[in-house]
Amino acid sequence: MAQTRKPKERYAELLDVAGGIFAAKGFQSATLQDIADELGMLKGSLYYYIKGKDDLLYEVIESMLDAMLPQIEEWRSHSGPALDALRDFIGSYVQHAIQNRRTIILLTNEVDNLSTDRREAIVRKQRSYIDIVLNLIKQGQQEGSMNPDLDPMVATRAIFGMATSIALWAKPEGHLSTSDIAGIVTQMAGNAMLPAT
Repeated sequence: MAQTRKPKERYAELLDVAGGIFAAKGFQSATLQDIADELGMLKGSLYYYIKGKDDLLYEVIESMLDAMLPQIEEWRSHSGPALDALRDFIGSYVQHAIQNRRTIILLTNEVDNLSTDRREAIVRKQRSYIDIVLNLIKQGQQEGSMNPDLDPMVATRAIFGMATSIALWAKPEGHLSTSDIAGIVTQMAGNAMLPAT
């Protein structure tokens, strides 16, 4: 007799499958029936776990962002030179973004499909990432390890823009490893932050 999956395990599977389908088809085109079919369950059974498709999209995006919370806390409590911490953050973030490409796709393309309250909640979570980089750049400028003429917010947005665009086209199985790509981006971004000579 086959074992029935525990609710938590089934819910995690639901989020994983839904995230893949939303990323592949787009939120508007994807249906709950698509998700139920992929899971091998009746569409009505989905409502044991969710209230609706909007609810599911929010849960998928939130769970993806929460996956890096432990690492965020480590970066917040870093010690040592800000430039080293910034390079560490960029390298880790790029690797995470490539390995979780669907997260970037959903954050880039589908957040606007959320209700205002939920969209604002996601933006607040994203702000945790932005604040880490912004504060590291300000600290690095105070330490003298980063160019004081760079606007911290513009530099922060540029770093995330580069990491996001890389994640949208890079494939973990490509000719460059995820680590190789992260190293290239880290070197480029880190060098761009250095004081002018």
